[in-house]
Amino acid sequence: MAGASAHGDLEVRIAELTKRFEETADAELLVRRADLHRRHREWKRSAGDLERAAELGAPEDSVRLARAMLLFDTHQDLHAIEALAGVGGVPAQFLRARAFARLGETVKASAAYSQAVALCAQPLPEHFIEHARMLATAEPPQIDEALGVIKLGLKRLGSIISLNEEAFNLERQIDPALALERVREVNRTATHPNPEWLLREVELLINLDEGDQASAALASARAKLEALPARRRAAPAIRELFTRLDSLARLLSGSVTSDLVADKVTTD
Repeated sequence: MAGASAHGDLEVRIAELTKRFEETADAELLVRRADLHRRHREWKRSAGDLERAAELGAPEDSVRLARAMLLFDTHQDLHAIEALAGVGGVPAQFLRARAFARLGETVKASAAYSQAVALCAQPLPEHFIEHARMLATAEPPQIDEALGVIKLGLKRLGSIISLNEEAFNLERQIDPALALERVREVNRTATHPNPEWLLREVELLINLDEGDQASAALASARAKLEALPARRRAAPAIRELFTRLDSLARLLSGSVTSDLVADKVTTD
C-alpha cells in the first residue's frame, strides 16, 4: 500500500508540473518532471523531458545532474560519471561516489564521498555511514579506513548513537577490547541508559574472559533496567533484555559453556 501511495503521489505531482509547463513553458519544470518520471521508473519519459529541457535552455548543470541520476538508476554507472563531468555541488559528488563504488573504484569513491561531506554545511550521520560501509564491504574490506570515517563523523557531529553503533560493529571486527571501550564510554555519557548497550558491555566482558567485571556489569545493567518505569519494563523488547540477562547470569554461574557465548555475542 505504501508503494502504491507513493506512486500515486508522483503521478499527481507530474500532472501538476505538466499543467504549469503548459502555462509557462518554463524549461526547469521539465527537469523537475524528468526527476519525477525517474522516480516513477518511467525511463523514456524522463530522458525525453531532459532532452526537451536542454533544447529549451534549462540550466546545463541541472540537466546533466538529472541525466546522471537517470543513468545511475538504470545501472549505467560509467555514463553517469561522464555526464557529471564539470558538475559541482553536494548531490553531484554523492552521485559520483555511489557510481564509483558500484564500479568497484574504491579509492575514487572514497575521495568523492570525502569531498561531498566537506561541501556539506551540515552533513548527516548517514553520509559518514554510507562512506564507511562502502569501505568495509570493498574487496578487500578496508575496516580500519571505514572506522576512520566514522570517527571523523563523531568528531564533527558529536556522540550520535547511529555513528557509535557503526563504530562498535567495526571495532568488534578489529579488537573486542576497542569495542568494549566504546560501549563503556557510551554508557558512561548517556543521559538515559540504553538497555541494549548495557548488555553489550556484559557480553563483551564475557568474551574477553573478564568474569568478575562481567558479573559487576551484569548487576549494574539489571539494576538500571529495573529502575525503568513499569510501563517501559513491560515492553516486549525490555522483557527480552531481561531474558538475555538471565541467560548471561547462568553463563557466568558456569551452567553454560564459554563456547556458547562466543556464538551468542557474535550473532546478537
